Parts: sequence; structure tokens; C-alpha cells
Amino acid sequence: MKEKLTKKEELGVLDSTINQLGADSYLGPWLQSVRYEVEQFIRSDIFPQVSVRESVSQALAAGKAITDQAQVEANKLIKDAQKIKSDTLKEASSIRGRLQIALRDAEKTISE
Repeated sequence: MKEKLTKKEELGVLDSTINQLGADSYLGPWLQSVRYEVEQFIRSDIFPQVSVRESVSQALAAGKAITDQAQVEANKLIKDAQKIKSDTLKEASSIRGRLQIALRDAEKTISE
């Protein structure tokens, strides 16, 4: 029966495997890309869950969360823009009304 490896020894095996596989292999570049994460799991005594299905599921969930948040932000921006437009139209109407009154007053003053 093989003796249990220490965390440092397991990381050494991982690094050796990454080096043996090399950059032109299927797994080498992927293992290199997750190496830091695997080390953090090992150092935190968390069993690494490296599953393509899990990764895809997490990526889809993260994408949905980002999309949902973007939609919330977009809806807020649209609501804010509609309020600005409404306020602007009200102000423009008010200015037109004041201008009409000022023009009538000026017309009366000229006529007198």
C-alpha cells in the first residue's frame, strides 16, 4: 500500500504531470490553467471538484446572473430616461406657456 502524500508532494506530482504532458497535449494546458485553483483547494483542505459538467453549469449560472443584472440595470436606465424625457417635455411646455404670456404682455405694451 502506498504511503499518503503530503500536500506539498501532491502539488509536486501535479506540477510534474503538467510538465510531462507539455503545452502540446490535451490536458497539459488545461491542468496548467487550473493549477492555482487546485492548489488553493488543497491548501484549504477542500476536495477539488474538477468536472466539465460542473464547470459548464457554473458558467451558465454565472452568465444568467450577469444577464439578469444587466437587464435590471437596463430597465433602470430606461425608467430614468423616460422620467428625464417626461420632465423635459413638461419644462418645455411650461417655457412655451411663459413665452406666450410674455409675448401677449409685450404685444399689449406695444399696442398701448
